[in-house]
Amino acid sequence: MTKVFLVRHGQSEANLKGIFAGRTDLELSDLGRKQAEAVGKYLCDKDIDIIYSSPLKRAMSTAKPLSDLISKPVIPCDGIIEIDAGEWEAKEFSELSEKFPETYGLWLSDIGNSVCDGGESMVEVQQRMIKTISGLCEKEDGKTIALFAHAGCFRAFLCHCLNMTKEQMKDLSWVSNASVTTLEYENGKFKVVDLDYADHLDGMVSNLPKNV
Repeated sequence: MTKVFLVRHGQSEANLKGIFAGRTDLELSDLGRKQAEAVGKYLCDKDIDIIYSSPLKRAMSTAKPLSDLISKPVIPCDGIIEIDAGEWEAKEFSELSEKFPETYGLWLSDIGNSVCDGGESMVEVQQRMIKTISGLCEKEDGKTIALFAHAGCFRAFLCHCLNMTKEQMKDLSWVSNASVTTLEYENGKFKVVDLDYADHLDGMVSNLPKNV
């Protein structure tokens, strides 16, 4: 059995400004850096063997405090990078509603069937997350992994872990910044042990707006 801690990055500058970041490589906000320190302290005694992260700065920076505390490197992993948002990259949420009323409207109403204009669909994100994380769990069999990535990736992936259809993805909430979701992987299947845990943030919880 492989144990996995899924950690969403801390609040980013894009989160703070209401921007659909996608793969636009913005850093953490001041609050995000504090959240990163808090989640690092929370995870440092969980006997983590290896740390993987999306290569984007906001994820790598969230992983760094844990890396420093347990003296293990952060390994960049392209397979868990955020959604390729295509023409939506770095645009404000309000602008997306104006410029892409149909496609972004579908994102808001039925995210599991949505596709970013010129970018990835959530189904494509889900497929690469399943392939990547399953592969890491097989490679690191019997170990404990910390995996730092993004809200969109985790929403798509957790829909699979919870045996939800893509049509049900709209009913699954975004996980909070610097939250921890605990999984167990065995015999090719994922079990969600704890979803969106954030008590370690002690009043510093932040998340995407519900209408995103």
